[in-house]
Amino acid sequence: MSKVGIIGVGFSDFTDVNNPTRFNYYELSFIAAKRALESVGFNRNDIDVFIESNIDLFFGRLISNMYTSSAIGGYLKYESNVAEDGTLGLIYAYMKIKSGLFDTALVVSSCGGDVDYVHASTTIFDPFIYRPLSMNYLSGLALQAASYKLKFNVNEEYAALIVEKNREHGFKNPRAFLKSKVTSNDVLKSEYVIWPLRALMIPPITVGAVAVILASEDIARRYSDTPVWIEGVSWMTDNYFIGDKPLFYLQPLASAAQKIYNKLNIENPSKQIDLFEISDITPYHE
Repeated sequence: MSKVGIIGVGFSDFTDVNNPTRFNYYELSFIAAKRALESVGFNRNDIDVFIESNIDLFFGRLISNMYTSSAIGGYLKYESNVAEDGTLGLIYAYMKIKSGLFDTALVVSSCGGDVDYVHASTTIFDPFIYRPLSMNYLSGLALQAASYKLKFNVNEEYAALIVEKNREHGFKNPRAFLKSKVTSNDVLKSEYVIWPLRALMIPPITVGAVAVILASEDIARRYSDTPVWIEGVSWMTDNYFIGDKPLFYLQPLASAAQKIYNKLNIENPSKQIDLFEISDITPYHE
């Protein structure tokens, strides 16, 4: 079966949600998609399937891809929206190509910050138990952080050092909009937002978009000397009910990782894998 490779990447500038000159989310999608196409020398006619990754609640619009579909070139083309994480959009496009029905795919994930994330995430929860408690993404992260902190006796100073490390790395990244370093003391002096998370332990909402172009093996080798081959994908989903699960352990993540390790005969990940890219929303999450 033909391999699938990533042959092009595009991205918008990334800014703070409070930046008065920021673009709308569909404008960001346009910029990222255009740059991805230009990186390969493609136009919209060279793309067979367009995949977006937008969550309506966080865009403040129902069927939010009505705006992004045309912006990325998906007008009158095969187009679909994955109302989830951008990585799942990538997997969706990968499966489309592996089916043999498509040769190229453009995946775009964007964040516009048009709504209050605390309020929007409250409405995600069920209306009978969690919503009356004002559960939201911050309180969920705090519960997780507290569970991990207490289970493994993690002191706050150690968590603050993780923030210092990550901000140091961000300082070296030309695409990051947070260019200021912070020390662990700065972190510990910042006010609690929701215990045990302090202000500098919670990243600000970032506005921006990223696009990638996937292609079947024949197309990938024709248009790129260095395609990034996707050797395998794996994912697991979990229900959102938090009441009876150990929050200090991410079971779906562990299951997804083990699934792909088994598939690729990886017995010692720490020695066989050079780089792990993880979503470290808070220092306790990392």
